[in-house]
Amino acid sequence: MNSPPRSVETAPLVTIAIPSKNNARTIGQTIQSLLNQTHQHWTLTVCDNASDDGTQAIVRSFKDERITLREDNRDLSMRENWQRCVHHAGGEFFQLLCADDVLHPRCLEKKIREAGKPDNTGCVLFTSNRMITSVSGRSLFAIGFSRKARHATHRDVVNHIVVHANPIGDPSTVLIRTVAVAHETRPFTGRLTVDIDFWLRLLEQGNLCHLPETLSYFRMGGVTGTQFWRHYLEYTRFYQTTIKSHFRGAKLLWYYCGYVCALVSYTVRQMLYVVDQAGVQRIIRFGLTGIFNTLVSYTAYVVCVWLGLAYYQALICSQIVGTINNYITFSLFVFADRSRHGTVPLYLVGQVLIYGVSVLSVGTLIRLGLGPYLSGFLALPVIATFSFSFENFVVFRRSRHDTVPGTGKDDDTIAA
Repeated sequence: MNSPPRSVETAPLVTIAIPSKNNARTIGQTIQSLLNQTHQHWTLTVCDNASDDGTQAIVRSFKDERITLREDNRDLSMRENWQRCVHHAGGEFFQLLCADDVLHPRCLEKKIREAGKPDNTGCVLFTSNRMITSVSGRSLFAIGFSRKARHATHRDVVNHIVVHANPIGDPSTVLIRTVAVAHETRPFTGRLTVDIDFWLRLLEQGNLCHLPETLSYFRMGGVTGTQFWRHYLEYTRFYQTTIKSHFRGAKLLWYYCGYVCALVSYTVRQMLYVVDQAGVQRIIRFGLTGIFNTLVSYTAYVVCVWLGLAYYQALICSQIVGTINNYITFSLFVFADRSRHGTVPLYLVGQVLIYGVSVLSVGTLIRLGLGPYLSGFLALPVIATFSFSFENFVVFRRSRHDTVPGTGKDDDTIAA
């Protein structure tokens, strides 16, 4: 596509920046969504962070003079690369666009039209509903601030964060008045919460305007086991800081609230990842494997009793057979796409923990007055959830090399 005709240059200029790091798989779709915009008065700067997967070649393949590629052979952190992007803010509006997300064809048009209304002159951020998509690009569900257009102050957004979650959205959802970016000179902080922290600082200068339409598509990625806990701690610190700053009270109260809010928010975030088709298939395989392993363990118990062993000896033998069979079926069937290096010790530790969770869950329900059979039945979901989570995030966790390429959101080796 060639440069836009002169007639569109009277429209407000939108400067867009894409931070990229090994996004060859998706960045072409992202740029194409810009070329498909009904509002064509924009410029794009791709700030590439030492990609080695062909990302730069894909950007160069778009022969449009509005598109500029800024290369940096240094391995920057995500915050540093985002800071590079913000330095390119200009025109009347600015947008950070993730290299694996996509904009609706009328995204810029509708947000700019909303920004031009007289009652929105005090707004500095313009957001909308966004569609959550899987790694493969399949639409999952839409989320947003509310069902109708509304304004929100800095305090409104903070209240929503504490009670619910991030109401503003990911960078690809937010259009910013450039004047607000120019006045915000503090450096980016955090990693997983870097965007919402930036939004809150910008909202110190004005309000938020939300459009109840789906105008962007956010592609989800996954995390490794060690990243899960590190990211959870970052969520905790963010919530504690936010609550402390805006809700004066006892120190223990905001610390407690920070941990609870972070746990709920981040657990929901991780549960969303398994909504993807691959995650659903893994859960189904886990259930089928559990049924098969139960039959194997019971068969081993019956054989041992038939051979004349005492019941407790038969139980020990069936437990050993079941443990070995579990590991084999998990590694070859449920988590076949994950590395098995160093998983045996973690698996054995997990079996001990799963046994402890089982005893604790059943014992607690019995002490509450339920019978042993009902207690065992009601404890099954807790035990199964803990078992799957431990196997998925700890034992057969994704290594850095296993992380799905192109998403660029949660792999520590990706610093887009």
